[in-house]
Amino acid sequence: MIEEFDEVDSSKEDGRATEYNSAALINLRINTISTDCTTAATKGRYNLWNEFLDRFWVEVCGSVKKNGKEEKELKEINLRIANFGNLDGAKQNNFGLMSQEEFEKRIKIKETLIEKEMFLRRLLNTLGMGIKQREEDDFY
Repeated sequence: MIEEFDEVDSSKEDGRATEYNSAALINLRINTISTDCTTAATKGRYNLWNEFLDRFWVEVCGSVKKNGKEEKELKEINLRIANFGNLDGAKQNNFGLMSQEEFEKRIKIKETLIEKEMFLRRLLNTLGMGIKQREEDDFY
């Protein structure tokens, strides 16, 4: 027999509880996405890396103004990424090596993805969701 009980709604008692729980869940998701980004980047899986960076944006976009400067900057980066076509589509020659042109393209793709990730990480910091910079008074 299941006993009935009254659910405790901590948000009614303290409005900060819901806000805290939501922030904690967002931070957990961001941490997971960050780990996934690192894995995809180090394995050279640029399409996947880009997808994870888009998930990063989904986590923070609710905290920025719609069609604001952050969204416009990200769209500009995404347009540059889209112009590359398939991010993982390097063509190899008979020896399994990329042509110089393909190699240079991969470098440009990687640099653009790094730019996108740095933009998103800086945005996290600006929103207070990333690494907190220590104030001078915080040093011992």
